[in-house]
Amino acid sequence: MNTIVNATVNDRPKHLHLFIIAILLVAVVFRIYGTLSHPTEATSDAADYHRLATGLVQQHAYVSPEGAPTAWPPPAYPFFLAGVYELIGINVERATIAQSLLGGLTVFVLMLLGSLIIGWRQSLIAGAIAAVYPAFVWLPRLLLSENLSLFLLLLTLVTIILYLRTARLGWIVAFAVLCGLNSLVRGANLFLPIAAAVGIMIIRWKSRMLNWKQTLAPLLVMAAVFGLTLLPWTIRNYRVFHEAIPVATQDGITLYGSYWPPQRNGKLIWGTLPGTEDPAIVASSQTGDEATASRYLRQVTLTRLREDPGFFFD
Repeated sequence: MNTIVNATVNDRPKHLHLFIIAILLVAVVFRIYGTLSHPTEATSDAADYHRLATGLVQQHAYVSPEGAPTAWPPPAYPFFLAGVYELIGINVERATIAQSLLGGLTVFVLMLLGSLIIGWRQSLIAGAIAAVYPAFVWLPRLLLSENLSLFLLLLTLVTIILYLRTARLGWIVAFAVLCGLNSLVRGANLFLPIAAAVGIMIIRWKSRMLNWKQTLAPLLVMAAVFGLTLLPWTIRNYRVFHEAIPVATQDGITLYGSYWPPQRNGKLIWGTLPGTEDPAIVASSQTGDEATASRYLRQVTLTRLREDPGFFFD
């Protein structure tokens, strides 16, 4: 922590710690007020996360509504929610209060990140804005993975900046672990370590430091640690589905829905997954388990795009 705080020591305002504490108190109070004054029921994705977390607590199993082992949503957020339920009981309102505390920590990490990029004075302003920003204040009311992903993503960015500043291997290891955890929260975060590796190589190349010791070796360590972080869940999925699934079985329908979302009144509803009104979705549901269905939808998507590469731009 001292490394982070002292990184911009010349920019530190007086009574920095008091400012930080005040901002965090405001952030937590606003979020708890939002959760208590406008409570919500777990519906749609939130209901699925609640069901999965409840199953982990009561049955010690990660299962579908039918009771079969699943890898449909990424596992980290349901496991996080299950940990909350183990501590304070299976209660949605209590879980949203816990997420309010996590939201306060997210504001704190945002200020740490800002201090490394723009200095403490500006980061305090950013933290104050984030503490009362409506979208951030209302987010903990919902049992959604964005609550955990936002916290981990900001923490991940802190570690990669500290690695670039210090070249200490420990920071790249921490970055890789956090990338793995964040990927297990939201599958799209799998691309984060790839983007970071490309960025590091560009930085080293511009500074004429593109060599084995300073660039390639740390990147190999990052790749190995990232893979090891995903490995336990991948092994579990292989035992269940008999194929390597690093994160989730959502990729097929997500890819398919990115090109062929459902329609309503003749208009495409982007950001919504297609349902049984789509023949391809019906066909995928008849292929067997969810891993096979996901693979089927990937193949359908790729086949159609090969036949019409310009489809998305028509």
